[in-house]
Amino acid sequence: MNNGLKSGLVLLMFGLICGLLLAVVNGLTADKIAAEELRLKTQAIEEYYSPDEYFIDIEEFDYGKIDSIFIIKESADSEEILALAYSVSSQGYGGLINVLVVVKNDLTIQDYKVISHTESGPGSGVTDYEFLSKDSPANSLDDFDQMAGATFTSNAMRDIFSIIAERVENDMGGEVDD
Repeated sequence: MNNGLKSGLVLLMFGLICGLLLAVVNGLTADKIAAEELRLKTQAIEEYYSPDEYFIDIEEFDYGKIDSIFIIKESADSEEILALAYSVSSQGYGGLINVLVVVKNDLTIQDYKVISHTESGPGSGVTDYEFLSKDSPANSLDDFDQMAGATFTSNAMRDIFSIIAERVENDMGGEVDD
């Protein structure tokens, strides 16, 4: 048999085995990773809205860059939304950046927290950089500040805040739209 063909078959088998192992590991860890991300999001929200004092409902999404919206009210039967917490992801330089942004009912940003990212170099400072200050209007990007030397990271964060700016007024007005 031709040496090139043998090498190709060996590499093909090696690739198939590695792919299979990766799929098994992903299957074992995917639920744990999702549970940890939910814990981090809930912990970030609880800094302002304790589940003992407020009613927090979660709308899950299967498409787009928003994966969930936490709707915070005084009680389960209250009509008034006190705040919305958006879990949004966008592609940065090293991968997805997942951010939780809490918006008060006066349409200002209460706070935001980077839940997960795989940025490196200048973009690794994404967790400490203030792209928008607290109390900035959530429906405007006029005060958005780029991170020097981290164009992809800054663009991802701008994308995240743009997604929220486009829909926050509608979402605060009543039911959350899919």
